[in-house]
Amino acid sequence: MNKPTLPQTQIDKMNLLYSEIDSIYHTAALRLKLTDSALAVLYVLRTEENQCSISDICKVTGIGKQTINSALRKMEREGIILLKAMDGRKKTVTLTEKGAALSMTTADRLIDAENQAIADWSSDEISEYLRLMRKFRDCLKKEIDNI
Repeated sequence: MNKPTLPQTQIDKMNLLYSEIDSIYHTAALRLKLTDSALAVLYVLRTEENQCSISDICKVTGIGKQTINSALRKMEREGIILLKAMDGRKKTVTLTEKGAALSMTTADRLIDAENQAIADWSSDEISEYLRLMRKFRDCLKKEIDNI
């Protein structure tokens, strides 16, 4: 077994930051009176021009299919989304007019908050952050594949 290249305290700090950011998104969902999964669905739909597949929502959010399906069923009952059959078992999720209006007061506000949070970052800082996150993702995936 290889020893970690970073002292565990550094990994702990990284994990704490990830957890704190997740908590901030959870707080946003609570303040917007949505579940985390409903906000995630609305967020993805807004970034995908109000329509995408269920599998894309799961992939982009990292939320399990069962959780997403539960959120979608509730949202469909409330008239927020429409589910349409695609190819075989695949389904497309589309925002209704009611869903688009809800998204403007919820997901769009979250997207605006994110944009404001990085408004003072230089393009070099944004590029460096993205480069480092991709590097970490790729290296972590490689290590997890070896487990």
